[in-house]
Amino acid sequence: MVAAPARAPPPALLRSRNTSSFLLWSSNEKVRPPLGSEQTERILANFIATELAPGTAPAALAAHQALFESVLDSGNVLDLVSFIEERFALTIDDLEITPANFGSLGRLTAFIARKRQAAVAAAPARAGSV
Repeated sequence: MVAAPARAPPPALLRSRNTSSFLLWSSNEKVRPPLGSEQTERILANFIATELAPGTAPAALAAHQALFESVLDSGNVLDLVSFIEERFALTIDDLEITPANFGSLGRLTAFIARKRQAAVAAAPARAGSV
């Protein structure tokens, strides 16, 4: 008797906090479940404080503080981009690395939220095209 091939687990349905709609999420997809903006901001502040600005307390990074003037420079901004791409499963284009998106912790959090929304919106389209 030949054993049936192993099947991938079915995608999970996640309820979005902001809407009553359900989001399709598969462990095989790059799109991760949504995070709240406070949690995203805390993750970013911890990374910046420990990796990019050692000695800075995460709580000392205010949402409106100008990151390019106090923490980020041309060298460590690439480390931040790499961290965001890996941690939040996003792809950031070089043209998106601007003060409008990376200028403060609040702007960076909002930028990640927009990118994640776009990735979630595109996920059903990719699933339908397979």
